[in-house]
Amino acid sequence: SQRQGRHTTAAKGANLSATLSIEFQDACFGSEKEVQIAKAETCSRCTGKRSEPDVEPERCTNCNGTGEIKRAQKSMFGQFVNVTTCDVCRGAGTTISKPCTQCRGAGRERITRTIAVKIPPGVNGESQIRLNGEGEPGFNGGPPGDLYLALDIKEHPVFTRDDDDLFYSMP
Repeated sequence: SQRQGRHTTAAKGANLSATLSIEFQDACFGSEKEVQIAKAETCSRCTGKRSEPDVEPERCTNCNGTGEIKRAQKSMFGQFVNVTTCDVCRGAGTTISKPCTQCRGAGRERITRTIAVKIPPGVNGESQIRLNGEGEPGFNGGPPGDLYLALDIKEHPVFTRDDDDLFYSMP
């Protein structure tokens, strides 16, 4: 099969962001919380192949499986070859005759996942927690993106905080 010109560059998945609301004590002393994130993951039915599990993708007849269309143009300076991504298979080299019924041929599905997050002691409202690999899945074998959590710290009825200092208001 002729695949030398095919565009299958691996790409990192998109990063996600969310806000996690925590108690004042959790920010001071640290804790472990759970956060629910809605994100795309590889389809569990087709495992990302985009077609029904018993059907293999077919070679694209428009580009003959290369993922590219080459058009030669002649001019008075010579011949130029214009290479563009195939508009039928979008550079994949294959077409789906029977798309997966679960993801509708996208290869991904939207799910809600619960993730455990460790809150380090001493965080403030400007702190951000990065969870590596918890973002959207990558493309063509690329790594997943990251999840960035902004912290929303609830006020305490008695204590206030100024940077690393803790103040107690006594009536």
